Amino acid sequence: MAGTRVCKDCQQEKPLSEFSPAGRRADGTHRPSIYCKPCGSERAMRHRDKNPDMQLNAHLLRAFGITLEEYNALLGAQGGVCAICGNPPALALGLRSRRQGRAVRPRLVVDHDHDTGAVRGLLCTPCNRGIGLLNDDPKRVRAALDYLEERG
Repeated sequence: MAGTRVCKDCQQEKPLSEFSPAGRRADGTHRPSIYCKPCGSERAMRHRDKNPDMQLNAHLLRAFGITLEEYNALLGAQGGVCAICGNPPALALGLRSRRQGRAVRPRLVVDHDHDTGAVRGLLCTPCNRGIGLLNDDPKRVRAALDYLEERG
């Protein structure tokens, strides 16, 4: 059958549209993956589940320029709690969140200066969102504090 391929995992012959591109041939056309999209997705999820630190390390490096080792050192220096509210991430988030049907360990997020990219510390999601919604502006944060103290 033209325009088909047999998946290496499920051994089913499927149209090439059921295979993700896996690279380019010398002539510039895309070479299809050896796994169909459902099998490829399942393999990728199993790999991420077996190697969670690898994915987190790549994310931290790409987004914030720090390694997982540096994240863990910062987490240790903060005593494993949010730098603002002092709660561990599980307490701050409530119940564990879920990703694609699998439990995800709650983590503190990296707070950084959006102008310089400098990492300031680790925060729980609510505290990070709170200062973000106040545009990371100390004057607005102080004004909100004054407001709450006057009317609270």
